[in-house]
Amino acid sequence: MKSHRLRVKTIMRWTDVTERTVKAWRSGTSIPRGDHLIELMRHSDEVFAAVLKLSRRSNQEVADLMDWRDRLAAIVVSMDRAREKQTF
Repeated sequence: MKSHRLRVKTIMRWTDVTERTVKAWRSGTSIPRGDHLIELMRHSDEVFAAVLKLSRRSNQEVADLMDWRDRLAAIVVSMDRAREKQTF
């Protein structure tokens, strides 16, 4: 039960919604708005992949998008490291 509560709190933090809203999404009684879905996709590879699959994209398109996502993440990490090394 504790891990379920942590997941709910994580989703709340990602999307800035209430616990009640997250529980409604999880139970299927409501769905996330577009901006909330984007935040969920940004933070969760599982949500990202599920949305792509539901959009009926080919597996290769999904793999290509995930590859680009990984490349972009690596670039961001490199940029952050370079910024940390800068002295002003």
